[in-house]
Amino acid sequence: MLLLLALCISFAFIITCRVLIRKRPAVFYAAAVIIAVLVFLATSTGAVTELPKWVQYWIVGLFSRGALATALFIFVMYAGALPTGSRLIKVLMPIRAELSILAAILTLCHNATYGTTYFVFMFTKPALLSSNQFAAGVITIILICLMVPLTITSFPAVRKKMKPARWKAFQRSSYLFYGLLYVHVMLLSVPGALAGQTIYSLTVVIYSLVFLGYAAMRVGKALKKRGASPRRSMIPYGAALAVLALICLPVASQAAASVQAQENAAAAVEVDTEYVSSTDAVTSESVAAAAETTQDSSESEPAETEISDVTETPEASVSSNTETTAAAASTQASPATQTVAAAASTAASKATQNETAAEAAAPQTAETTASEPVAAVTYTYKNGTFSGSGTGYAGTITVSVTIQNDVITAIAVTDEDEDEPYFSAAKDLINDILASQSTSVDTVSGATYSSKGIIAAVEAALSHAKA
Repeated sequence: MLLLLALCISFAFIITCRVLIRKRPAVFYAAAVIIAVLVFLATSTGAVTELPKWVQYWIVGLFSRGALATALFIFVMYAGALPTGSRLIKVLMPIRAELSILAAILTLCHNATYGTTYFVFMFTKPALLSSNQFAAGVITIILICLMVPLTITSFPAVRKKMKPARWKAFQRSSYLFYGLLYVHVMLLSVPGALAGQTIYSLTVVIYSLVFLGYAAMRVGKALKKRGASPRRSMIPYGAALAVLALICLPVASQAAASVQAQENAAAAVEVDTEYVSSTDAVTSESVAAAAETTQDSSESEPAETEISDVTETPEASVSSNTETTAAAASTQASPATQTVAAAASTAASKATQNETAAEAAAPQTAETTASEPVAAVTYTYKNGTFSGSGTGYAGTITVSVTIQNDVITAIAVTDEDEDEPYFSAAKDLINDILASQSTSVDTVSGATYSSKGIIAAVEAALSHAKA
């Protein structure tokens, strides 16, 4: 989870660099601008794909996805909610303005990285965005409009030109900023969480704990400052827990249902695989028995030939037991008797010929085929469902591939960190893979990285399935 990593990095940065941040803030601002520009150029040009996968996700992703900026804002938030006189508040308050400026610079990097696509879609192709995505885009614009003036007024040179009361009143709009930031994340994460995707479920839980916890602490601190009783000061905490339960319980329930569904699907595939294996075994035994019967029949054919080479026809169908008996009788009879027997055999053959004419070719072919050695069927892949992962634009994509007798019957995405609408477009690639039974398909235009991630994940699953 990027946010947890970002919180750890931000905390270490604050503890080790707080003195330098206070003395030389311009150095850190310049560094943040340079990093923001480099990340934007790397992602917009596609150069980021040349980096190792772990660098793309765990390092570049900290900046491009806004995780580090959000972590810095969280520390700025909690600086005003922590108990007065606490040890941590003494560390945060002296550099609170500088941290907010750094967070704003990195946030603009995130806005530029994703805005080049989402803002364009909002105003030119809104149909490509879901209602949640469109609403999140609108909130993003509001957040930028709030953040820019808040950041400008955080510089000491600007703050000195404002009256303290006015400046303080203006800074209270930061509460609206924090609230909308939480709503923005929920709009993008809750749909995926309700669909049972683990990464989104974790995002909903973690962000809810952080932001609802902050709201409870900040309101509780304000009530206590106004002289409210301890019991009344606990009301915000109870309200926060209630909201947390309302948000997280459905998400947890859906996640559990998704896990159960995956287990049931895996069990069904396993049962189906066992059935196919048993069917293959029965078929092999049947083929072997047919081959033995054909061999026995072939051994009795010389006796049939001795009856009459002239009157025997390829189309004739005579019972092997009758022919064997006739052959034995003809061996002991006189030449005249043999002639009568041959004539009778010829008459019987002609009488039967009309009845078996339509079936004559098929038995002959069947006998010929059965007499040949039966080649064992070999498969490239094992039957069952196999999992594989690949790296898309924003993170890891995991798929499950179901195979039956070397045929890919189903492909399902089980986990992914991709962004919309790119990933929804890239998922159309799955139908192409199923249709062609191959990963040698064209990527989806506009969703190249997500398409390559799906292809890589399917190839990894197929490699696991090789017999």
